Amino acid sequence: MAVTTNANSRSSSESSMSDYDLSKMQKMHRRLKQYLWLIPLLAVLYIPLNLIIGYAYLTSNEMIEPVWPYPSDIGSLYPYASYFSEFLTNISFLYLMATYCRYKQVSLYLISGFEKETNNNKHAKKILVKLQKRNFCAFLCNFVLVFGSITLGNFRMSEHFYIHWIAVVIFIIFSIIYMFMMCHLSHKLYDYGEIESKPITMYISAIIFTIAAIISLIAGIVSATQLKSFDDIMNTRQRLFWRSNMDGYDWHCASTITQWIAIIMYIPFLCSISRRMRLFHGWNQIMF
Repeated sequence: MAVTTNANSRSSSESSMSDYDLSKMQKMHRRLKQYLWLIPLLAVLYIPLNLIIGYAYLTSNEMIEPVWPYPSDIGSLYPYASYFSEFLTNISFLYLMATYCRYKQVSLYLISGFEKETNNNKHAKKILVKLQKRNFCAFLCNFVLVFGSITLGNFRMSEHFYIHWIAVVIFIIFSIIYMFMMCHLSHKLYDYGEIESKPITMYISAIIFTIAAIISLIAGIVSATQLKSFDDIMNTRQRLFWRSNMDGYDWHCASTITQWIAIIMYIPFLCSISRRMRLFHGWNQIMF
């Protein structure tokens, strides 16, 4: 009888301990969810860190001309090339995590925001389905975008010129698509009961990114056509030490400067997403 009692008490204590551990883990999990907004901020930190460190290292060692090289050319020279690709890979995964969290956040907003309206309103149901599809498509765009960014980081312009530029074009196209789709969704959330604030910063970032990226591509092509041979543009040293007395210099500078501007526009865009994630109080309703 005593043995049975001891066994029961032991099993009950073990059960209570496991329940305690489970509840403790659940509390920790819920607490961690409140800090998901830090993920896009980490990506924001990595972007200038990668460019500034690379630019400072290469210019201090006289490996590039200290006047606006292509950001990609910072990752073209060893030993910093390997660090550049690592930075870019980390940024890509942080970005994918951030956009996934944003996708889940918008999904919950849409479901909870349209819940009452969709009960007896077919038109509202159609709007909800359409917005959910756009939200999902926006998230899917990021897989192609991240593929492009990782590819351009690992296939360096000095070694794989054409593959690198194809990856750049993919990255630009899907960045523009995602930015404007997210702006559209955020604007819809504002229109419907001001669930979120107007995406003014996001719109400005997306517009400047688009204009700068297009100008960079056009100016880069024009600068290449002004060289004696188109193959000269694939000469890494030619790009890194493109002096003012050389053909196509002005177009080259226009291309590189606007490319820097385009990349920098990701910083306010991600900061805006981070802020919207920080102001969201429904993370505990989302399953990951």
